[in-house]
Amino acid sequence: MGNEDAFTRFLDNNLAYLEGLRALKMGDSTKAKSYAKKMWDIMEPMKDAAKHEQYHLLVGLIAAEDEDYKAAVESFERSDHTDIYAKYHKALAYHKMQDSEKASKLFMELKDFNFNQVDYALIRADTIAMANKVQ
Repeated sequence: MGNEDAFTRFLDNNLAYLEGLRALKMGDSTKAKSYAKKMWDIMEPMKDAAKHEQYHLLVGLIAAEDEDYKAAVESFERSDHTDIYAKYHKALAYHKMQDSEKASKLFMELKDFNFNQVDYALIRADTIAMANKVQ
């Protein structure tokens, strides 16, 4: 697979992720699931071991929206472990499952995270509030 094809696949994957995220935020989990499937299909030919991490993030978000927190955590475990947004949603899922120990540990890690990134800006206030709540 050439670099141009790989680049196109990564772009298409990112677009499908964003469309899936938008569908989920609009309350259409069926449409979000179809974008997740599209992501899987786009990235399947790639040889990259991390090719489905973004897919697992979207699937985890869908599961959390459907209140299937166990499935959400399982998907977040298979997503990018350095992704702050994924870690935040995994902490929320643990909190919803009433696993205070795991939720608190993740919220404390996130609370102390201090990098200027868009995904962190989106979760910062909630993270600090949750970290103080679950202590």
